[in-house]
Amino acid sequence: MDKQKQDLLQALIEKPSTYEIQVSDNSMLPDNIKKRKTLSFTIKPPTIEILAKCALPALKIPESIRESKELKLDEAIEYRNEMAEVFAILAHGKATDFPSWYVPFVLNNLTPKELYMLFYESVLKLQTDFFLNSFQIANQNNPMMMNQINDSIPTNS
Repeated sequence: MDKQKQDLLQALIEKPSTYEIQVSDNSMLPDNIKKRKTLSFTIKPPTIEILAKCALPALKIPESIRESKELKLDEAIEYRNEMAEVFAILAHGKATDFPSWYVPFVLNNLTPKELYMLFYESVLKLQTDFFLNSFQIANQNNPMMMNQINDSIPTNS
């Protein structure tokens, strides 16, 4: 891992990122927060379980978009639901499911460009490609996967 990536990870651990989103559409919000003008979402260092939850929606986004440092909005907009879901998982930061209003709120209160930037900053800043690649490798090489178990192993004792 190069020095710049190490510095980003260290900064994240020492100072989580907080994102303020202005509320323009509050229709999906719970009653107790409907009157807020902005909502804050903090991205903290994720646990392995959180990263695993992020893996499914993140892997639906092509690598060319996940790794791009240049905005390719016309391509990225096709994956806005997946980006919103990954952001919601990271913002919730718990093993439990995130609140059902997170994804609709993000989709209805951010422009596609803002969502792309949040996705890029929160997910790619976490170096999740390293973890996603690890999950892919582990899945392909897991000896406990049923389709890879040798037929000679007895199934009854």
